[in-house]
Amino acid sequence: MFEGIIGSRLINITDDYMTFEKDGEEFVAYFDTCDGDCCGYADIKNTLLFDNSSEINPIITKIEKDDMGDDNHDACKITLFGMDKAIATIEAEAGSGSGWCYGACVTVECKGLDLHEDICSW
Repeated sequence: MFEGIIGSRLINITDDYMTFEKDGEEFVAYFDTCDGDCCGYADIKNTLLFDNSSEINPIITKIEKDDMGDDNHDACKITLFGMDKAIATIEAEAGSGSGWCYGACVTVECKGLDLHEDICSW
């Protein structure tokens, strides 16, 4: 997951996008939520864990994904790490009110790095 961004410098992350620099070029990865049909839902909440006003922002060295879904929904928490601590978290959830799968998903896409991944789907 996200292997292409390891070694890049994280600039900013919001619920809508993530900006990072790799090999002197700046990239933007967009997060998209699709509720699917009927009573489906998809949510994302991203948190930046450092002050991004610094000119020396952390480099992403490791990415860990914790699956937190169950039989009624799919959810995960993705943590981006710098050299010795977490620098950002991505929390995503997809499901439906009935528990049936209606095509809800959370996706990240960065055309410049050919990155297109479903973070979670139901």
